[in-house]
Amino acid sequence: MILLFIFFGCILGLTVGQKEIEYDLNYSGANGTDAAKYPLLTRITRNFFYPSGFCILPLNYGITSYTRFNCEQNCLIQPGTPVPTNEIVKVNCDPGYGPPSNTQHDVTYICTVGKWFLNEPECVKLCPALKQEHLNIECSYGLEPVSCYNYMRPGTVAKFRCDEFYQASYTFSNQTTCLPGGTWSERLPKCSPVCGKVNQVNKVDSTLAYSNKTTYGEYPWHVAIYTNFTNRYEYICGGSLIAEKFVLTAAHCLLNPNANYAAFTKSSLKVAVGKGKRDYYIQERYQVNSDVVNIKVPEIYFGDGTRYTGDIALLETEVSFVFNHFVLPVCLDRYGVVKFHKDTKCTIAVWDRTEDGTLRNELREVRLPITPTVQCRQMFPDFIQFLTPDKYCVIHQNG
Repeated sequence: MILLFIFFGCILGLTVGQKEIEYDLNYSGANGTDAAKYPLLTRITRNFFYPSGFCILPLNYGITSYTRFNCEQNCLIQPGTPVPTNEIVKVNCDPGYGPPSNTQHDVTYICTVGKWFLNEPECVKLCPALKQEHLNIECSYGLEPVSCYNYMRPGTVAKFRCDEFYQASYTFSNQTTCLPGGTWSERLPKCSPVCGKVNQVNKVDSTLAYSNKTTYGEYPWHVAIYTNFTNRYEYICGGSLIAEKFVLTAAHCLLNPNANYAAFTKSSLKVAVGKGKRDYYIQERYQVNSDVVNIKVPEIYFGDGTRYTGDIALLETEVSFVFNHFVLPVCLDRYGVVKFHKDTKCTIAVWDRTEDGTLRNELREVRLPITPTVQCRQMFPDFIQFLTPDKYCVIHQNG
């Protein structure tokens, strides 16, 4: 019975294609059935008897289905289906796959007497979209610009650079290419803020006092912290900008001397970057103000009770500050590699007091050398209790 079926099939002009058997990926025979007894024959009779000159729609990785060209109804065709000569189809690719790199997105394929023209339909693996914070990326395929936010075909070139005021911690090639197989030739760099860069717009003017006058924006990481005293924001402490939304300051700055040194609430604080004048209400060119949304103080900090150990606080701001020449973060020794030696000079930006005790309104700088802890203990024995491991000793030369 089965042999006769094959015989008459050949007489009628049906073709049994050996190549097409490879496409039946999901076949499995049931025990005790003809399928289990004659697996090869059953597969041919179920899927791959088709008239001479027909083409089989390939079942390859990345192909979802096919669509008949210039079709109005029943246009969708599944892989493994035979189509007649002169049938024109478009291939539908899975997400992350697309037409070959040497074709356009609406490529069509024509069945010509059992063969596909120009090539067999296929979908190739695409490269993933490119997006990296603070990295400017431009993509092109051939001479045409393409979106970097979509999947991209092999051969696409992406050129990139860190945004202004950001830099990578290592040297990179500035471009990457989409390779066959859907991978990029180079990984994107991580761009971090330029830090600790003194604004060189102007030079420092020396004065006769213990500190030097700074020019506006010379220390772009300096932050002014204010609180609302009697319905007016007053300066209470300085801080350092360490990221777009984070300010580092001293924990003791957040204690209210007018309320028995109870901690200020976050809602009572404001911070300002781009300040040269201490007065909150003197609006300056690059000044940006922000509320504080979170405060973090080490659990070990307990003021004088623990000799000011852990005297540090982190403020999270509502505003994400945009960096420029006048607003930049200070550097952090994230890996503990910075070593200080005797006479290392520290620069402190501060609104200090004059010789008569008046608080200055213009930001100043003070340069002080670090004194070794042992020497500091010998010079100031009454101060030993405050020389905890998280402190450095600096001594003003004038006392």
